[in-house]
Amino acid sequence: MIKVLLLLTLYFSPLIVGEFKGGILEQTMRLIGIRNDHAIVKFVDGYAHFVESNVDKRESGLYPSKVIFSGLGTTSVIEIDGVRFVVPNEKYNMIIDRNILKLSD
Repeated sequence: MIKVLLLLTLYFSPLIVGEFKGGILEQTMRLIGIRNDHAIVKFVDGYAHFVESNVDKRESGLYPSKVIFSGLGTTSVIEIDGVRFVVPNEKYNMIIDRNILKLSD
């Protein structure tokens, strides 16, 4: 009986660990600064036209966004209004402050 229980535990443990894996990975990425759910991004002039052609234009040029992946290499993945952009790091400036997000366009 103990062998069967141990065998079932070993068999189902990857399913249990896999279920929680995404949450742990996302929390770790937030902790070390690779991912941020609350950021405001301002694009440089040339790249702003590309972004504005895919999402609603903001008069201030500031876009509340979610930074999916940042900090390693030369590009970042930024999500604005459900649209993901792979942006070169020199084409945007980012503000990370939860109080600023209360401002509306």
